[in-house]
Amino acid sequence: MEDEEFNLRLILRKPGKERSYDDLLQLRSRISNFDLLKSTFAGLHPRQVDELCRNLGIEEFQHDEIIFNQGDVGDKFYIILTGSCVIKLKYQ
Repeated sequence: MEDEEFNLRLILRKPGKERSYDDLLQLRSRISNFDLLKSTFAGLHPRQVDELCRNLGIEEFQHDEIIFNQGDVGDKFYIILTGSCVIKLKYQ
């Protein structure tokens, strides 16, 4: 599993246009295991899935780092590769 995670990190660090067909297959295989994306992928053309895989990136955050605040305009979504997060909601 560690080798798979290491390979995935290497792929995600490459610029999307430099990812090989094998890179795209590995990304597609890995993210298709996420329940949220299974239904999304089902409605996409294979070229659209490839484009999505080319646009995936990797970001690393420190413990207790705030990633975004409630009410911020959303410009991306996150998939947690390793680790965990805490979501705190402000109720009005």
